[in-house]
Amino acid sequence: MFLILIIGFVSAIYVTNGSMLNTAKTSASTYHLEDGHFELKEQASNDLLKKIASGQKADVKAYYQKKHLKNR
Repeated sequence: MFLILIIGFVSAIYVTNGSMLNTAKTSASTYHLEDGHFELKEQASNDLLKKIASGQKADVKAYYQKKHLKNR
């Protein structure tokens, strides 16, 4: 009985592992995930870097809310 349980658990782990690897590989293209990196046209000033670090210039949530409302 113990061997049957162990074999069942190991088989379930292998099936789940394959499924999760497939999901991880396809989710980046399916859900349009980004890596968080961006490029600027010109070198950023120290003032801009400080504002981005503090959150004054990097309010992503508000940007997408405004974009959504504009597209309505």
